[in-house]
Amino acid sequence: MESIVSCFIEVNDMSKQEMIYSQNLQNILQLIENAGFASIEEFSAKSKIPMRQIYRLLQGLLPKINVEIFLKLSEFLRISPGKLAEIFFPQASPPTIERENRQDQINDLREDFKKEYHLLQQEMDNIKQEVQRSAFYSLESLLLQLPTVTAAIQQNPDFPSVKLLPLFRPVNQLLREWNIEPIGTVGAKAVYDPQYHEILEGTAQEGDLVTVRYVGYKQGELVLYKAKISQIFYEI
Repeated sequence: MESIVSCFIEVNDMSKQEMIYSQNLQNILQLIENAGFASIEEFSAKSKIPMRQIYRLLQGLLPKINVEIFLKLSEFLRISPGKLAEIFFPQASPPTIERENRQDQINDLREDFKKEYHLLQQEMDNIKQEVQRSAFYSLESLLLQLPTVTAAIQQNPDFPSVKLLPLFRPVNQLLREWNIEPIGTVGAKAVYDPQYHEILEGTAQEGDLVTVRYVGYKQGELVLYKAKISQIFYEI
C-alpha cells in the first residue's frame, strides 16, 4: 500500500514538474521571440547565458540562478527583474510586484512633481514679466523723455532743474499703486525712531529731534529702506 502511495506521489510530482517545465518553455519562447531571437540556442549564444542556466529557469529553479545571470536574463529578454520573477517564480512574486509597484508610484510622483514645478516656474516667469511690463508702462513718460532731457542738460548746463520735477510724477504714482510710502521728507525735522531711521551723521537717542537727509520707504508695516538722518547741531 505504501509503495502504491509513494508511486502516486512520484507520478504526481513528475506531472507537476512537467507542467511547470511546459509552462516555462512557452513563456521563454514567447519572451525570446518578443526580444527578437529566433530560438533558445540563438538567445543563449548572443546573451552568453549558458544553456544549463536556461534549463534551470525552465525547471522552475529561478532561486538557484545567481544574481548576475538573473539580471542578464532580464536585460536580454527586455523585461524588468520583477516581471521576470513574476513569470518564472510566481510563488515569490507578490512581494516583488508590490515593491515594483511602489517604485513605479514613486517614479510617477517624481514625474508629476517635475511637471508641476516646470508649470509653476513658467507661471512665476509670466508673473514676473507682467510686473515688469506694468512697471515699464507706468514709467513710460519718464523713460521716453529722460534720455532727451539728459541730452538737453549736457548741451545746456543752465537747463532749469525745476522742469525735471514733472518727469518724476509717474514714479510717485507707481509707488502709490504698490502701497509704498515715503518715510520722512528731505530737510524736515523728525523724532528719531531706530525702527525707521538710520543715523548718517552725529548721534541721537530715541525721541530726539533729528533732520531727515535721505527719505526711506515702507510698504505697509514692512520697512524697505530706513530714512537716513543726522543729529541737529545747535549753535551755542
